[in-house]
Amino acid sequence: MNSKKTILTIVLVALIAVPVLSLYDSEDTDAAPIGNCLMIDTSSISAGGFDTRTAGYVDVVIENNTAAQATVLVYITYENSTSKLAEKTITIDAGSSTKVTLNFTVDSAGTKNLTIWGESDDAEFLTDSSDDELNYANFTINVDESIWSSWTTYIAIIAIVALIALAVFLKYRNAPKAEKSITFTELENQKKGKMSEKTVSAKAPTTEKKQYQSKRRQ
Repeated sequence: MNSKKTILTIVLVALIAVPVLSLYDSEDTDAAPIGNCLMIDTSSISAGGFDTRTAGYVDVVIENNTAAQATVLVYITYENSTSKLAEKTITIDAGSSTKVTLNFTVDSAGTKNLTIWGESDDAEFLTDSSDDELNYANFTINVDESIWSSWTTYIAIIAIVALIALAVFLKYRNAPKAEKSITFTELENQKKGKMSEKTVSAKAPTTEKKQYQSKRRQ
């Protein structure tokens, strides 16, 4: 009797264990990514370079786990919005991945909640953690205030220009006036003029000489 009870117990345990093991196997299978799909690698999303006057960048890797080449439209919107901030169409070979860089500007400073999307007519998008169809991922960026967005920057530039102009004006105003320079030609003309005056005075008879000559003639 004891042998029969032992055998019966073993059989019952075996019958219970088989469905339980099957359930674990099923869960493991469901958790693994499905091969024939496109995926957004959420761990690859990175961003930087944003301020209110400068375009920043967002990088993301798109994986093609299908057996054929796929054309994918990648674009970015604000979270819970349909207006596109940037978009790019790429082609990904079968079984490979491609990094996509999107550039755009945001005209207000602060933390911005964005969404990156992937769309394709060649294959479905799935997440990298389940078999649910999901073609987007949410992320955040930080936008700095540009110095050119502040009116104080322009006031500072105007003040600097005014100070430079004032310094130049004072420098030339207080500088000693340079004597008028004489060219070589002018100097030669002056010498010729003086020589001409001496020649004329030498040739012209003096008054005394004229009186003496007049007396002799008498």
